[in-house]
Order: sequence, then C-alpha cells, then structure tokens
Amino acid sequence: MEEYKVCKRDGCEVRFKVMDNRQYYCCRACSKKRYRDTEKGKLKSLEYCRTNKHRKAQEEYYYSDHGRAVREKSLQREGNIKRARLRSKAYYEKHPERFKAAQVASRIHKGEEICLVDGCNETGERHHPDYTIPEMILWLCRSHHLRLHNGWIDFDYTATNKADTSSLITNI
Repeated sequence: MEEYKVCKRDGCEVRFKVMDNRQYYCCRACSKKRYRDTEKGKLKSLEYCRTNKHRKAQEEYYYSDHGRAVREKSLQREGNIKRARLRSKAYYEKHPERFKAAQVASRIHKGEEICLVDGCNETGERHHPDYTIPEMILWLCRSHHLRLHNGWIDFDYTATNKADTSSLITNI
C-alpha cells in the first residue's frame, strides 16, 4: 500500500507519495527553505557570505570556458545592435527624404491595401515613386514591388493623372 504524507514546511501542505521513511518534505525547495529557516541554516548562510565563497564561485565561472563563451555571445549581440544603429543613422543622414516620406505615409495609411495590379489580390507594400510627394503611394505586393525596383515593370512617372495610380503601371 502506498503511503502519503503532508509536507512539514509551513504554508505548503502538499500531499506527496513517500519514497523513504525519512522524507518529510514534498520537494527539494521545501527542504532547503525549511533548513534555511532553522538557526543552523541561518548561521551556515552567514558563514558562506562571510567567507566570500559565492564570489569565488562567480569568479571561477567567469574564467571558465562556458562563462567566457556566454560573455562573448553577449558582446557579439551588443556589437550587432550598435552596428545596426550606426547603419540606420548613416542611411538616415544620407536619405532624410525617404524617412520623412515613410513617416508621413505611415500616419496617412494605417492599414494594408490590396496590390493595385489587375488580377493580383495579395496584400500590398507601400511604394513611393517620388519622395517629394509622400502622400502619393502605390500599393504593390512583394513580387510586383521587386519587379518594379528591378526594372521588369515600367512605371510612367510623367503621367498627369496621379489620382488613378493603376494607369501609371504598364508592361506587366
């Protein structure tokens, strides 16, 4: 017959299956907590702190291979973030009109629209044919947007009817 006990740590009261007659606590955490609450446990903890054993353990880990690898990975991540920020700042300084156009467009057009190419029903990305007119946006799906930038789709920048943007794209 299986024997069950109730954990003796104050406030726990978990019923657990007994593996050994000397088992009084449901888990290791309860056992440690109970030990630390006793006078002997408190003195042992103070002695551990006074002898700086935890600092020695930290120092050993710091100089171990694993500790070194963790630090290097952290530094690499920080370096990547710094490099990305520098690239972004340099790009912004080189092309401020593009950032301004993107900000205006994101304020004006909150959601997504369908690609304006006839027969294509995919969600579109914003394309600015002219950054000096940030309100003028073409909604193109990813594939048509790439085709436009690669020169596979012709775009009539001189068209007079800028309200009807679907007439600006030809040679699809």
